Amino acid sequence: MQNTSQIELTSTMKEETIQTSIKQEDGESMLLDRKKKLKMKIFTFLASYKFMMICYFLLTFGVILLWIILGAVEETMYQSNPSSPKIMIPDTGFFNFSHGCALSTNFVILLACVFVMFFILEFVSIILAMISDKDTWNIKRDTVILLVIQLVGIISFGVMTGIDVISSLVDYFLPFGYTLTVYSLCEVLIYTFGPAVYGAVSQYLNSKKTNQTETQVEEKSEVELILLNRKYFEIVLDFARRSFCVESVSSWKDIQKFKEIFKKRSVDQQVVKNHARKIVENYLTIGSPFELNIPYIQQKNVEYSKLIEESESLDLNFFEKLENHCLLDMSDLFERLKSSNKEISQAMQSMRMKNAKE
Repeated sequence: MQNTSQIELTSTMKEETIQTSIKQEDGESMLLDRKKKLKMKIFTFLASYKFMMICYFLLTFGVILLWIILGAVEETMYQSNPSSPKIMIPDTGFFNFSHGCALSTNFVILLACVFVMFFILEFVSIILAMISDKDTWNIKRDTVILLVIQLVGIISFGVMTGIDVISSLVDYFLPFGYTLTVYSLCEVLIYTFGPAVYGAVSQYLNSKKTNQTETQVEEKSEVELILLNRKYFEIVLDFARRSFCVESVSSWKDIQKFKEIFKKRSVDQQVVKNHARKIVENYLTIGSPFELNIPYIQQKNVEYSKLIEESESLDLNFFEKLENHCLLDMSDLFERLKSSNKEISQAMQSMRMKNAKE
């Protein structure tokens, strides 16, 4: 029964692949118009380290500025009436750095307000993360785990504060304030060390004893067959989108579109060159929303651009090296897709069986 189903799957896939190759002549390019490109640039910026550093800087600067403003207000009020205690930090003040702070009710209220402000920002971020599509890197799962650890840390800190033995004796040897510091350590372990371990384990489990070169050639052929099938291509594209690595898939798609345009005898060579320029602009330009992860990208941009401008006509296999790079770059994506999608796994398994028979 299993062999029969695999043979049927192979036949169905072959038929759909043929239909796809015919329908793709009228297919749309993955290239973006200006409006969508601007939208992608905004999203790329929001997910970049640059935006993260700006947020850290603004938050740090905002807290320091708040400290200075409140300190100035407190000091001004104290200077106008020295007989009254300082409203926030009694007996010392904001600008006295010779010893630690002495908390007052007003200062605790201030800290609570700051905490609520950051909690609202965190709550909004968590809601946005939860309503977004499920990613393939388990970011949602890690976020939920960290949220639980954070809540446990906050509750533990609040409970320990009210226990006299802990607040007076244990805190002398091990400050219970470290319960909040543990969260930062867990965040580093889960978001940095965790993915490295997951990747190493996954690579070890998926490692094969066959020759690496032969495996790459075989996988490349299988990947191409999967991508040529419209149904499976949509699955791959969606998985790549949720893996935040759609560049190679969309680049491969546009290279196929370039070939389709080239094969049409009625199409002017200038149209072919315009499409080639857009491919270079979208995938071989530093800072582009779909910038490929490829070495010497700027050099390749110059080389392709020069060939496009200086050549009278472009060849059908003009982007062959770039296409091969995209296929090899998708090998890791396909390994993860096979382990998470039964339909793709069965399709690739049927291909191997067919190749073995031939």
